[in-house]
Amino acid sequence: MTVRLVDVAKLAGVSPMTVSRVVHDHPHVSPRKAAAVHDAIARLGYVENHNARALTSKRSHLIGLVSPVFAGEWVAETARPVFSHFSAAGYKVLQGVTKHSKEEEQDVIRSFLQMRADGLIVIGTQHAKRTRDQLKTAGVPVVECWDHKRAALGPVVGFSNLDAGRAITRHMINRGRQDIAMFGDTRRVPRAEQRLKGYLAEMQRAGLPPRVIRLAGYYGYGDESFYRIGETCFEIASRGTHLPDALIMMNDELAAGAIYGAKAAGVGVPRDLLISGYGDTEIARIFSPSITTIRVPWAQIGERAARRLHDRIENPDAPASGFEDVGFELVSRESTAV
Repeated sequence: MTVRLVDVAKLAGVSPMTVSRVVHDHPHVSPRKAAAVHDAIARLGYVENHNARALTSKRSHLIGLVSPVFAGEWVAETARPVFSHFSAAGYKVLQGVTKHSKEEEQDVIRSFLQMRADGLIVIGTQHAKRTRDQLKTAGVPVVECWDHKRAALGPVVGFSNLDAGRAITRHMINRGRQDIAMFGDTRRVPRAEQRLKGYLAEMQRAGLPPRVIRLAGYYGYGDESFYRIGETCFEIASRGTHLPDALIMMNDELAAGAIYGAKAAGVGVPRDLLISGYGDTEIARIFSPSITTIRVPWAQIGERAARRLHDRIENPDAPASGFEDVGFELVSRESTAV
């Protein structure tokens, strides 16, 4: 049930006008009353409706798309069918960017709820507790994607990142590699962490020692490009007593950078070192050597997520849970050819 301003006022023991003043940062409210209102808002998960006076119907015809980054091929391929589907149905789609931060995601989702979005498509299924509570209280239809989780906020359209991690690791092992390193700042990105778990599981199954090198901040937003950070990956890998015979990178751009770094050091790929990426972006297809990677049907995810969300908006009795597995494909190219 939607929490109203009067519900907050009742719990806080103040008037609705006082709640309104606190929400709008009015200076003439005592600290005691302001604290009571803020506590009630947090407990009830109240979200102010900025458009309440302007709305003449129960629909805003607004859809929120919550993504980790604004652009990038993965996001663009997922977003394109979402925009197309809802535009044809008379909706506007707004995109909010989280920068892989749960705090940023909370702010983005709160903004969409304040605008009374009719539904949300959220990339990922790992959220802060306050965000989950906020969405449950608002009762807005949500479809999550890019992941594999049944106990989520709504239907999930995605694939198993854990299985993808296992697949690329098994690919390296089947090519006779035993010293296989995996790179990435996986702690900030739960989906990458799942791929890491798949790598660890497959290495254990094969009786091989894992070699995980975490790059703190590679999903940051500084001046360094993925390509340059990929070069750094290779430099880090070559500092030890010996170079690994295979590198598993967290995306294709990092893989391209690592290949460039290897070439500069006189290390042949794939002659001396196998390198793989993830995502099957354009660089994986045109780089030399072309890059072995995991292909995900990003556009299909966006299309199915849009259909599922639209169905939930138009039909309240539509399934509010469930997992739609689109799968993935390992694409073997020159960077791991032996």
